[in-house]
Formats: sequence, C-alpha cells, structure tokens
Amino acid sequence: MLPTTASDGDGPREVVDAIPAGSNDLLKAVLVKEFSATIHFGRVLMKPGKPTAFASLVYGDKLKLVFGLPGNPVSAAVTCQLYVLPALRKMSGHATVHPTSIRAKLAEDMVLDPRPEYHRAVLSWSEDCALPVARSTGNQISSRLLSLQGANALLVLPAATTETKALPAGTVVTALVTDTI
Repeated sequence: MLPTTASDGDGPREVVDAIPAGSNDLLKAVLVKEFSATIHFGRVLMKPGKPTAFASLVYGDKLKLVFGLPGNPVSAAVTCQLYVLPALRKMSGHATVHPTSIRAKLAEDMVLDPRPEYHRAVLSWSEDCALPVARSTGNQISSRLLSLQGANALLVLPAATTETKALPAGTVVTALVTDTI
C-alpha cells in the first residue's frame, strides 16, 4: 500500500514515517524493494536519534532523498537539526549549512551516556566568563518535550568511557547554536 500512496506520476512524494527503535521498521525495506533505494545509513551512534535513516533513490531521472527520523518528538527535532536542515540549506544554495558551532562552559556536572550525545541546553552570557555558560534543560529522555523548551543549543558530549563517566562543571564543550543566545 505504501508505494501506491507514496507515489504518483512525478515519483515518490513526501512520506511521514516515524522510525521505531525496534524491528518493526518497514520503511527501509519498502524503499529498497519498491524503489531500488540505496540506504546510506539505517542507524546512527548518537543520543537521541539512534534509529535515524537516510536513503536516496532515482525515480524517472530525478534524485530523491529520504530522511527517516525517529518517532520520539525530541529525537525527531534533534535529528532534523543535524541532518535534514543542513541538507535543505545545501540544496537551497546556502554557503553555511551546519548550525553555528561555538565553545561553551558547563554550568553543572554532566553524566555521559554510552553514546555520543546532543544534550539540549540553554546558553547564556555571564560577566565573569569569556565563554557562554551552558545549562541543561533537565531530564534528556527522548519523549520529554520540555527538554526542548527554551533550549538554544545542542551540547556535543562525548560517549562515556571506563575512565570518564561524567564531565565536571567548568568543562569547555562544543555547542551547536539552534536559536538566539
């Protein structure tokens, strides 16, 4: 049914599909079988957004790009910032396609996840610090929409290691600016 509803004479149309983290992901199989798509990646090592997928296909003589974003709203918002918006900017001819990357100082200790994490945070300026100060928006689970409220940056946190389980307050990290500081 998906190929019939997802295409017309001009080729595949925009399909909204929430990629589940489990084994019920049918979109990639349909894209490969029905449209001979190339799956460039079907999972990513990051938090949030592990089930993110990207594929391309040729329909007629037109290249089509397919982004499969996670089903959790926060994961979808973060992966849209990191993958979809840069692709749209590139296709629109923008010279700068990725979010602005700056250095920021952690206001609090940050426990690290086993995966690299894009931690929602609020950046603000302080008179006593040359760098913006980064404060977490709170609990970072993928289904918690409040972690996006007020966020103006994604902190790029490394994966935990056996030696490093957390970053102490004062650590300088990379922050991707997603809104006005």
